[in-house]
Amino acid sequence: MVSLSTGCLSRVESAEKTVNDRLVKLICGAFSVNETYIRYGEGEMFTEIPDEKFMNLVNNFRSLPPKYQEFLFKMFDMFLKMRDK
Repeated sequence: MVSLSTGCLSRVESAEKTVNDRLVKLICGAFSVNETYIRYGEGEMFTEIPDEKFMNLVNNFRSLPPKYQEFLFKMFDMFLKMRDK
């Protein structure tokens, strides 16, 4: 799991902060994402073939407007915090 504060994520999204190598490696490891894809947009997105349910989730999420994506990020973050209590 990758833990980022909402402030850190906001600074990355607004280009006030750059994503460092450590964070890229954490994301790739946590989500089985190909590092070359993250850095250069080349090759396969995932290092493992994700199951169909996961890909449906990803595709549905991508089709949402940004404000709904942000809402879901916040809800998921709240869920993880409740789960960890």
